[in-house]
Amino acid sequence: MVKVIPDSVTPGGIVCVVELSGLCNRSAKINAPPSKLSQALSSRVQRIIDSYICPDSSEQLKIFSASDSSRPSFHVASYLLHLDIIVLQNDGCLLDACLPVALGCLHNAKWPKLEGISNASKGCSSFLQFTPSLPLSTVRLNLSDWPLAVSFGIVPVFSLEENSEKQDQVPFIAQPSARELSMWDTDAGLITIVINSAGFICDSDILFSFLSSVWRRLASRSVIRDQNQLITLLLSSAIDQAKCIRSHIQNVLQ
Repeated sequence: MVKVIPDSVTPGGIVCVVELSGLCNRSAKINAPPSKLSQALSSRVQRIIDSYICPDSSEQLKIFSASDSSRPSFHVASYLLHLDIIVLQNDGCLLDACLPVALGCLHNAKWPKLEGISNASKGCSSFLQFTPSLPLSTVRLNLSDWPLAVSFGIVPVFSLEENSEKQDQVPFIAQPSARELSMWDTDAGLITIVINSAGFICDSDILFSFLSSVWRRLASRSVIRDQNQLITLLLSSAIDQAKCIRSHIQNVLQ
């Protein structure tokens, strides 16, 4: 959900808030403060929006005064966009789900173009009102990039037999669910990679994925020869997955 508010004091920008609904945590109390997870998600999505999706939002969200033949228009206020993302069910890899939602909302958001006019009849020369521009038109954001997140779980594989069939299995799961994350022991790790439209990594998050104990227990020698080969496979798989997801999203939004 996107809310657009004209503001003559605050510089224009996009404010993102990710909220976890009561369905995600039945033990949550009413009117409880935001959880650490929701705060971390809000901060991370906000950083990706400001750095990659719409880095020039302050310029795009300016409101100018009404112009006429005697006076050119000038910057008087800005739009402030509130992007609220509500998580109904936490099934793991929330950043993977939040970024497509943010991209879709910001791409589809549009609102009437406003102009600032000074109203001296209010008794204050600085009093500012906003009126729709003539002819009527709308404002839409121009997104600079479409970054998407892909998560992988590194799973410790252990086998007592030297030639076990488990050695032929790749020791990671793409976009693991919350149940899969809870089933792994403390040696398992999670890698989240944010990939832009050009296929470059613009953000990453690695939790317990490169501990020495993990690599000693990986029994997949016939497929993965070393750490570099596994990392290369992860990155190439993430890039392909992000391209596929991005293509589906853009086709739907057209």
